[in-house]
Amino acid sequence: LRPGGIVQAAPVAGYRPETPASNNGMYGPEGMPMATPLDIRKGLTSADGVNHKLNWGIISASAIASDWIKCLQDVPGATVTACAARDHSRAKIYAADHGIGTAHASYEELCSDRNVDIVYIGTKTADHHKHMLMAIAAGKHVLCEKPFTETAEQAREVYAAARAKGLFCQEGMWVRYF
Repeated sequence: LRPGGIVQAAPVAGYRPETPASNNGMYGPEGMPMATPLDIRKGLTSADGVNHKLNWGIISASAIASDWIKCLQDVPGATVTACAARDHSRAKIYAADHGIGTAHASYEELCSDRNVDIVYIGTKTADHHKHMLMAIAAGKHVLCEKPFTETAEQAREVYAAARAKGLFCQEGMWVRYF
């Protein structure tokens, strides 16, 4: 961090901005890797802008959801507070294996949990549509594993529902935001 709490990635040793051809496009003019988000490379992101509390609920006791839980461990402020599976006993085992405090007996129960801000949906594709609408109806933000829905019409319906409630809803696809 720089003074004032601004996140600053360290320039790469040996980088010479005056010879852009020598870096094969791997480093920006700031001397940082191009994979570093632009707002950080330009010193525009403050530490408090990336570190806020967000409580996650996980719908599905799946391997892909386990990968997401592991990723969240590196996100400042992110906490996985609850999970649910089709079978409550499976949810309890999954919660114990992942250090999750609450294992709900149903997806509806998880969506009603006041300690959950955002729901990650890692169920079968055929169930994404109904699970996203359930979470949105309960006032939860949604991150859904890919593919988002089975049809474009279903996707439009989900986005319209989220927009109407002022909620974030996105497909869980790796995206570079710069």
